[in-house]
Amino acid sequence: MRGWIVCVALAGCAAEIGGAREAAEPAGAVAPAPAMTPADAQSPVDAQSAPEAAAAAPYLCGRGRLLYADDFDGPALARGWNTGLGTWSVDSGAVRAAEEPADGHAAIAKRPLAYHDAIDEVTFRLVGATLTGVEMDWDRAGGDDHVCRVEVGPTAVRVRKDGAATRYLDTRRRPAAGAAWHRLHVEVRGPRLLAVVDDTVVAQGEDPGVDRDKRYIGLGPVAGAAAQFDELRVWECVPTAR
Repeated sequence: MRGWIVCVALAGCAAEIGGAREAAEPAGAVAPAPAMTPADAQSPVDAQSAPEAAAAAPYLCGRGRLLYADDFDGPALARGWNTGLGTWSVDSGAVRAAEEPADGHAAIAKRPLAYHDAIDEVTFRLVGATLTGVEMDWDRAGGDDHVCRVEVGPTAVRVRKDGAATRYLDTRRRPAAGAAWHRLHVEVRGPRLLAVVDDTVVAQGEDPGVDRDKRYIGLGPVAGAAAQFDELRVWECVPTAR
């Protein structure tokens, strides 16, 4: 298996990780967070966030029913994926995504998936991209709303609550690893959001806005040259120790 990594996103915002730009929120909706750079990856919310990895991940869920799995083995993304932003292709059993400058937005691919609490896992690598992740969204009449996300850059990972009052819940530095494959493990349970990169770097936070039904799962946002994803899994969350 390849290494794993994930990003969860549920609301548009002005944000940067290692120089990556993402589309801005409507005026007044979000207070933009400071950019995460190699020199400073402290959380804009939690001043206690430290660059050191946590000793052990405080897992929130056990794996329940498998809700979705995709190894990207076909010639293209499976039916159901919406790739309206960015350039998406499948090659050698992995999906490759790149930002398209003309879009004015990072690359995003989403598909319908109904759940409330879940575990998401995916392997990924940055191939010139400065930002990537996984999204969890809730739809509404006439569009969709983002709920929460995990953002991963070359030197940091952070978790974010999206929506009308977007805020970053935690930021952690991670070792720069070039274009190697990584494993991202994400758990959402009630108001709590947890991200674990390569079983070592842990970012976590809590907000009542996370505790809602989700109806989409997404890959991205991918900002910059390219990122690759493989071995996506989504399980129902069983609220017991793992």
